[in-house]
Amino acid sequence: MKKNILKALSLALILAFLLVACTKETPAPTPVISSNNTPIPVVTEPVGDVTSQVPTNPIQEQSPEPPAQSQAQLLLWAPASADSAMAQTYGAQLQAYASQNALRFEAFEELNPGQLGEQTQLVVALADPADVQAMAEAHVHVQFLLVGKLQESSLTNLHVLSQTQALPEHISFLAGLAAVLGTPEYRVGSITQINSPAGTLARDGFLTGARYYCGLCRSRYTPLVVYPIQAEIEAAENWKGALDSLLAQSVKTVFVQAELSSPELIDALNSHGISLVAVEGQNGIEASQTLMGVLSTGGVADISPIVERILAGESLGTLHVGLDVTRVNEEKLTAGKRILFERFKEDLLNGEIKALPHGQ
Repeated sequence: MKKNILKALSLALILAFLLVACTKETPAPTPVISSNNTPIPVVTEPVGDVTSQVPTNPIQEQSPEPPAQSQAQLLLWAPASADSAMAQTYGAQLQAYASQNALRFEAFEELNPGQLGEQTQLVVALADPADVQAMAEAHVHVQFLLVGKLQESSLTNLHVLSQTQALPEHISFLAGLAAVLGTPEYRVGSITQINSPAGTLARDGFLTGARYYCGLCRSRYTPLVVYPIQAEIEAAENWKGALDSLLAQSVKTVFVQAELSSPELIDALNSHGISLVAVEGQNGIEASQTLMGVLSTGGVADISPIVERILAGESLGTLHVGLDVTRVNEEKLTAGKRILFERFKEDLLNGEIKALPHGQ
């Protein structure tokens, strides 16, 4: 019995020692730190514009409203840098044309593509040629008349009005043309200086201009004469004999070379009721009571006939201007005759008509 008790006690002690041994903590190993002195890289991201990261008010982000479309059919685009006198003159001409033809007109210093609509028919532009060409490309349904110079353009809706230098023979040619247009039976004549280059240009240019329109210019009724009649004198004071020779041939309209003009000659034309085609600055013309028209250079062209042709669908290309007829007697040079005069003038300044006889 004692043996059994001792065995049981021994077995209990052994189990107790085993339990104690299992509950002891195993010491943690000491960490080993190795270093190659290389710093740990720090990654940073660009912050950018701080203001762009701040939410903005949605109202402030709205783009400005586009300009309203013009309701006018005729527009003038004249920037502040454009010739103010030219802009004012063209504006007045377009306003008058619009009033006469039940159209609306509006002028702009700045013109945006969004301001042109289906109702816009023509824009007369004094702006930069490149800007006008770009606008014409973007609005093929609108006609554009550029006042200036353009190297080349294939756009059929872009027309160019270019200033050119008028020559003395251009002036005398158009004087002859205007005279026969405004005189019944072409009874016209000229007084020019003999044996002088200027006189030769005045004489031959007048003759060419008159006959360009009426050929032989033969009167229909007596006295049957082939016009024009041309009188030549050496000096201005010899005008009386020249005028008498013209009156003897029933001349009704006269062109006087500017260098030969005088108040006395103009008074004589007034007293005989002879119409005068004059040149701007000619001596004595302020006293004339019978002016048919005055040819002037360097002024602003009347674009009303050009506008009329563009709106009628005519493709004009490049028109050269620099010579115009002003102070017109509309009873003699009617609207229809003026249109014809302008077309011949354009052909002359474009070089399509020669102002002098062949060989000169």
